[in-house]
Amino acid sequence: MDARRRFYLLILFCLTLATFGSALPLSAQSAPARWTRPQLVADGWFPSLTVDDTDRVHIVWHAGGGELTDRLLDLFWYTTRPAGGSFETPVDVIFAAEGGYTIRSGIDVTSDGVLYAMFRTTTSHAIANAPADQAHSAQEWHEIIDFKNAGYYLDMLIDRNNVIHAVSSEQNINLSSIDMTNLSYDAVRERFPCAFCSDLIYRRSDDRGRTWSSPVNISNTFEGSERPKVFQGASGRIYIAWSEGFDWYVSTGTPKDARFVYSDDGGLTWSDTIILSGKGQLHPTQFALTEMGNGALMGVWRYDSDVDPRIYFQISEDDGKTWTTPEPIPYITADSVNVSGLDRYELITDLTGIVHLFAVGYDEFTKQGPALYQVEYRQGRWIQPNRIFYDPKVARPEWPVADIGPQNDLHLAWFVRVGDGKDAADVGTLHIYYADRAGTLPDRPVLAAFAPTLTPVPPPTQVPTFEPTATTIATLAPINTNVNVVANRDMYATQTLLGSIAVVGIVCLGILLIFGFRLRS
Repeated sequence: MDARRRFYLLILFCLTLATFGSALPLSAQSAPARWTRPQLVADGWFPSLTVDDTDRVHIVWHAGGGELTDRLLDLFWYTTRPAGGSFETPVDVIFAAEGGYTIRSGIDVTSDGVLYAMFRTTTSHAIANAPADQAHSAQEWHEIIDFKNAGYYLDMLIDRNNVIHAVSSEQNINLSSIDMTNLSYDAVRERFPCAFCSDLIYRRSDDRGRTWSSPVNISNTFEGSERPKVFQGASGRIYIAWSEGFDWYVSTGTPKDARFVYSDDGGLTWSDTIILSGKGQLHPTQFALTEMGNGALMGVWRYDSDVDPRIYFQISEDDGKTWTTPEPIPYITADSVNVSGLDRYELITDLTGIVHLFAVGYDEFTKQGPALYQVEYRQGRWIQPNRIFYDPKVARPEWPVADIGPQNDLHLAWFVRVGDGKDAADVGTLHIYYADRAGTLPDRPVLAAFAPTLTPVPPPTQVPTFEPTATTIATLAPINTNVNVVANRDMYATQTLLGSIAVVGIVCLGILLIFGFRLRS
């Protein structure tokens, strides 16, 4: 073969390399980002987590105390991790109760750097706050309100306008509609099994907790409403989602369906209740909801029986009026209903529109578990999951909570039961864990510090007395929920493709120039 023919074959090889070789970086780009190894944070259970605009992570949880005394203390613990740093030594920042009352909690942070925590103190729900960059000091925490209610579950959100939204599951609301004349406690329970079940009560504050709206009965049923989640979608709409029909705290009722309401005016009025009833004779429970990047809604739930252990999802493109037929999420199955009565699913949409489900369950094929999984839904399908935590020596992980940082970084906390892990006082059987995943938007600026605030701690005020009434909830017109994302993975893939073509072209040009020079020589 003469030199000229070899030269033409080399040109053909370079063209082939430019066409097909450029696809290799694109395939690598589509591979899922890696999660860090799970990190043991402290002893405790039922964590809450938030990430502020400086990319600082804040975690709170319940752990016991008083091991050296005869008193059983219920303490509210806190730790923080600055961007790129390590977690500080946990500190018990609030004495919440005494006697083994589980501290449920929710936390969020304002745009100017004040951290708010809603927590259960004995059976009442209260809110305290502290400057986000000084919250590691117990002296900086101050209680701003105690709602003087009686309940178990709670959740809290601070929206983009720094309005605080608080949701409590509160007992005894239904008693106002019962004629209890000459009826004993046992007679009331026999005649009205769910008389003492909880309703979901909503309150808002638009002045950093100084004053609060009158309570609104969001669920307003006679069946039991629990595991509420309040969140804000990319459209700005506020949602409250929950599971209906059973009240674990009073051990009454049976799961019935999944429900939610939404507000387009910051919580001033709410939509009619939207219900997902599942399919067949089984009933949905452990409900999670998110607003997707295109404005559609996705609901995730599992049935209340191990007869069908799959985890289902549904999508609505008309604000919940109609839904797709329930379909099982591939790759994983749910944990047993016998051990997941206090668990939850976490469902969030990141800044690029990818939906992330965090769930405890089993591998669909190997049956290994229970393990904590992260599963992504993008481009209309579920991607093979990441198994974040699995230890066959541990009974199970539980209660995943997640948040998204300013660079689309994902942060996740959960707790693990060792052995039976039933006793809150036996903190050695309950452990808080954390893991994160690097961001996919490196060009987004991250604040170095918050703007200073004058008075981060408002004085407490008296909460209005709640007279339980049937609340008329207005139906709101749908809004435009289109979301524009400046940067996403599709754009990164395009940039990678063009860049790889350019690199291959430069390499081929160099080879051709060298070979051509030799031919002329």
